Amino acid sequence: MLGWFILGAAVLAVAIVAFWDEIKGWLNSTAADVVGDFLGYDARKNMQKAICKADRIVNKIRNVATVYVRKPGASHIDKVTMETSAPQYEISEEVRDKIEREGWIEQEFEYRG
Repeated sequence: MLGWFILGAAVLAVAIVAFWDEIKGWLNSTAADVVGDFLGYDARKNMQKAICKADRIVNKIRNVATVYVRKPGASHIDKVTMETSAPQYEISEEVRDKIEREGWIEQEFEYRG
């Protein structure tokens, strides 16, 4: 029972991260309009602040990269996790499109030392 709950929570988290831009757009427009109509402008403003904080968290999750490095002559591969320092809006459109299409991006470097 607990295993199914954990699996469901993991699937839900992956879906939220994958579709966050669409969810954020809907929350900032449609849901915020309804909140503003029923609860007032201050409630709408607070809701949008909360959405903004959640967006920062999702961007931090998306801005983590895993790099696998094989040194020349080595029999093993080093795994390095890096965090990008550039916000998503500073990354070129081509790179973002490729990541959205393929889910990852690969860059190969050759070490000559």
